[in-house]
Amino acid sequence: MTTAPWLIHVIDDDEPVRTSLLFALQTVGFQVNGYAEADAFLARGQADRSILISDVRMPGMNGIELTRLLKKRGSTIPIILITGNANRTLHAEAMAAGADALLEKPTALQVLLAEIARVTTERQ
Repeated sequence: MTTAPWLIHVIDDDEPVRTSLLFALQTVGFQVNGYAEADAFLARGQADRSILISDVRMPGMNGIELTRLLKKRGSTIPIILITGNANRTLHAEAMAAGADALLEKPTALQVLLAEIARVTTERQ
């Protein structure tokens, strides 16, 4: 599977989760960048053909706040939010903020790859 044209940004304050996601995505061919917090991602900027995978609950700016901020700035980056506590209310809030998906942790790699494929296909 060659997926090199897409750069995936992973934001998660839980280092083992972030490291595992980065490793798994690199293994299947993606270029990846990891961040422990939203502010570090915002300071870096976005590249064309990027995807954001962000934890919802983090210290500082959470994933939904980050999604709202990016959408307010006119960003079209696909956003996949992940959380350990998904429920209908959180799902509705994430979608209203502009997220493309909300997945529950731990997320099977196949499920995550299917969401990545969906959002990248929609953007082509």
